[in-house]
Amino acid sequence: MGNISKCGDISKCGDISIHEITARRNNSERERKMENIKGIIKFTLQVFISIFIALEIAIPPNPYKTHLIVLLFAYITLKHGVVEKIEKLIKRIIEWTKV
Repeated sequence: MGNISKCGDISKCGDISIHEITARRNNSERERKMENIKGIIKFTLQVFISIFIALEIAIPPNPYKTHLIVLLFAYITLKHGVVEKIEKLIKRIIEWTKV
């Protein structure tokens, strides 16, 4: 009663527990929330980047170039998943050094 088949055919997929199903559901909900937050952050960064580009064009001596560089760096890092890639690399290095 506590186990449910993954795909309906026990011979192919085996059984998983209710706790595993709940854990998977919680993980997928967290992943959806994180993707939503990332989307909001990306949009906010795009707005700020647009504003600073407009200010760069409007004011001749380029006073906002450092701000623009930082915002663009943050946006590119978020868009290409650099943080997740670094985390995966660190985990692989830690596992490799354990062996």
